[in-house]
Parts: sequence; C-alpha cells; structure tokens
Amino acid sequence: MEYPDVAPAMVGRAFQEMLSGRRGPVSLEMPWDVFTQRAEIGKAQVYDPLPAPAPDPDRIKAAAALIKASKHPMIFVGSGAIHAREEILELAEMLDAPAVAFRSGPRHRLQCP
Repeated sequence: MEYPDVAPAMVGRAFQEMLSGRRGPVSLEMPWDVFTQRAEIGKAQVYDPLPAPAPDPDRIKAAAALIKASKHPMIFVGSGAIHAREEILELAEMLDAPAVAFRSGPRHRLQCP
C-alpha cells in the first residue's frame, strides 16, 4: 500500500476475500513509512462476496488418480471442510486412511496498489 487513502478499499477487499468461497484468514501489508502517515479517509468499502469457484472435473479426476495410486493415504482436513464431517468420515473409511485437522496461515495475501 503506497498511500494511506487506499486503506478503506484494501480493508474492504480483505473482508471480501476472507468471507468468500472457502473462508479463511487474510493479511494486509504496508511499509512502515506509509503506516505512520496521516490522511483523511472514509469508511471501509463493502464488497459483495466473490462467487465460489466451479469444480474442475479434470483436477478432480487427477486427484482421484493420485489417491487411487497412493499406498498409504492420509487426509488433512482444513477449515473449508467444517461442514463435511460425514463425507470425510466416509472417504477415510473407504480409503482406510487416517484423517487429521490442519490449520494454516493466511490463504490470501493482497497486493496493495
């Protein structure tokens, strides 16, 4: 972020990314010299959530082939699967694979103008 007056738009975009599709953390970065500047700014802009990406059949087939060829599969479950308990259990039992929870840091790093 080069100018403090773009902060409201960037905060709005951060919330848009955070609440869209597979929800997750977002980070904003700015240099210290911009962070310490003062400027008149308005309220953060509110953006509609982005549509969820459509599943890619080719990537699904490729993933299924990798899973089928694996000798010792293991399922890492992220927060995007929070409402898929039954499906994950079914997959784990079908593959005879352990399932573990996995949490990571920001999934989006916004590039500021």
